[in-house]
Amino acid sequence: MIKEIIQLQDEVNTKTSGKHWRSKELIWTFAMTQETAELIESLNLKWWKGTNLDIKDHTYDEVIETTGMDFDNIVIESVDLLHFLISKYQIQFDNEEIEDMFNSYVTNYEPSILTKGSAEWKQDVFLCAREFIKELDIRSFIILNQAIGVSIETIYGLYLGKNTLNTFRQDHGYKEGTYKKMWKGKEDNEVMFMYVKAGWGGDALYKKLEKEYR
Repeated sequence: MIKEIIQLQDEVNTKTSGKHWRSKELIWTFAMTQETAELIESLNLKWWKGTNLDIKDHTYDEVIETTGMDFDNIVIESVDLLHFLISKYQIQFDNEEIEDMFNSYVTNYEPSILTKGSAEWKQDVFLCAREFIKELDIRSFIILNQAIGVSIETIYGLYLGKNTLNTFRQDHGYKEGTYKKMWKGKEDNEVMFMYVKAGWGGDALYKKLEKEYR
């Protein structure tokens, strides 16, 4: 699975930034930091409610709420991280090396069994997201997704779905600024996620997106 994703990421970057994209100063680390911040925002942490918040000692009970989090968007943001993470590694390593790195970390992959949306789960995801911002590497990405509680198959499947959406965006004026991300009140990511969860992918997914976009 990861082999296909690595190849697809190279194709996407070539399509969007040219065949010499590796030599350009594309700030993948900034992109990952921003996406991780959006992931954390989707946890719906109310930091201003804490009166004795001590980040150093990880005392988050006063700021964590068990309602209002956007789980689907957390997963989507994580998949976006994968796009940028692979791109960062492709500048430094060849595709086979990246594949070996991923495979070494997913061998014993076990998604968290904590109740999604619970205070304990939110705290775990937050701490792992914060660690990812520090490290921006494959290991911390895998640990973050284990904390979120999604399977490797789900991550890969959604990556392929987002890849299809990215291609769709490019084909419909994304670069020119004419593309519309909101479709009948829903963001295009939401529409893509809905169809991927229903089992759609590849050309069939592209056609579904095209129908929704009209």
